Amino acid sequence: MGAEETTEQPTAPRAPRATAAEIEAEHLRTLLWWALGSTAAGTLLWWSGSRAHRSGLAAFGRQNIMWGAVDGAIAGVGMLRQRRSRDPAPGTDAERARTLRRVLLGNAVLDVGYVAVGTALIAFRHRVARGTRYTAPQAAGDGAAIILQGGFLLVLDAVNGTRIGAAPVVGAPGAAAQKM
Repeated sequence: MGAEETTEQPTAPRAPRATAAEIEAEHLRTLLWWALGSTAAGTLLWWSGSRAHRSGLAAFGRQNIMWGAVDGAIAGVGMLRQRRSRDPAPGTDAERARTLRRVLLGNAVLDVGYVAVGTALIAFRHRVARGTRYTAPQAAGDGAAIILQGGFLLVLDAVNGTRIGAAPVVGAPGAAAQKM
């Protein structure tokens, strides 16, 4: 009876962390869905804005269609590239993770620029439209769409770039332990 009884508290199992390849696949799927939604919503807004002679709404829709097309192409090419490189050679996963992280965080910096350009288009819409066929409502519609698209991409790129920095590397020493 003199011995103290100690009971260990069971710890909840930790969810496995995603690898860089898994994060990239999730990133590309999210980008593809965003592209499809941007294109569909943009088409509806462009069509309704054109029919109602609301040039700002039509410009907002048109800009989203263009961003959706570009984002869809980027996602599609990325998915094809990832499918071709399912089983990387030993040691290439670490390099792939570093490269992808640099690309995503670099893109996040560009995304800040997109938001700034969209903001400038709205702020200076009357100057931009002066002496051209481009109207102030069109500049405001384009600017708002650029802010929306750039803002979404900023969050997507920054979050996934940061997640890749914490992801285990397949084939690295201790990677199996990290995955568990």
